[in-house]
Amino acid sequence: MNTIEYLDTVKSRYKWVSDYKLSKEIGLSQSRMSNYRCGRSEMDEDMCLKVAKLLKISEAGVLIDIVAERTKSEKASKILNRTAKKLIGNICLVIVTIAISCTSLYPIDAMAKIYNSSGVQCILCKIKETLIYDYKIHRTSFFNSFFTNRTFTTT
Repeated sequence: MNTIEYLDTVKSRYKWVSDYKLSKEIGLSQSRMSNYRCGRSEMDEDMCLKVAKLLKISEAGVLIDIVAERTKSEKASKILNRTAKKLIGNICLVIVTIAISCTSLYPIDAMAKIYNSSGVQCILCKIKETLIYDYKIHRTSFFNSFFTNRTFTTT
């Protein structure tokens, strides 16, 4: 993503309709916003950090994107973009690995005994339990609504 795409994403996330509102909310002058929109300048590092915080995304990813945008060399820009994609991929891989290892080390009954005895629960296990619970509720309500109002005929 580039500066304009990041600013548009912040604007749409918070439903701000004008660049004036966006500039006031994130502490930009109108001339700086105009420079961003016209492509005369890119976000500085502090603005990258603000945008990442507002969007609740990786600060490193935003910084790498903007450095790639500033770079005049096409080859260097491609290398930076490739590095950003690898960084995001590695972060996702770590999260998935932790989630899988947390849930697959013990059978559910053994995990319940451990949690009940120690009073400690892994946050990923709690998330998994919540997702499974939500899935069961939605699955049950879907099947109930699907079969309740249907008449089936045999031919």
